[in-house]
Amino acid sequence: MNSLSSRPFFKLTLKPPLISLGILHLRSLRPATATLEMELMAVIIKILALISDAYRNAEKLPAAMISCGVVEAAAAIFLGAFKAPGGIFQHHSKAPFYLYYGIIGGVAIFGFAEAWTGFWVSGDLNGRRAVGRTILWVSILPLVVAALGVFVFMR
Repeated sequence: MNSLSSRPFFKLTLKPPLISLGILHLRSLRPATATLEMELMAVIIKILALISDAYRNAEKLPAAMISCGVVEAAAAIFLGAFKAPGGIFQHHSKAPFYLYYGIIGGVAIFGFAEAWTGFWVSGDLNGRRAVGRTILWVSILPLVVAALGVFVFMR
């Protein structure tokens, strides 16, 4: 008897469903999207944890600022390049169209500026901590805008 004939032609494996924030995602329905959504949610949760730790421990402030800034800039550039404006931005005059790309560009520039400020704050942590905390606090809004935009893109 041949060793190949004793093996099954295909192997059936059952995987448990993904559970994300109380929402049940079955792997068989949308496996790639569910995995990407989980990874994106994990990244956002880690960044929010970094921001929270940076407020408690000043030594973590530059790392939180650099990480948050890079993620904001990358998400904004991704949206600007791959997501065309829709909804209210689509069928009206050119002003909402330019507003969409203006907001996306502003989030990208703010992300790069925040990352640069993280490097600047790391030079004199005690003297520049207040500036770093303020910029990190203000960066929560652009982070939410970028995250929501990416979530909409994935749907």
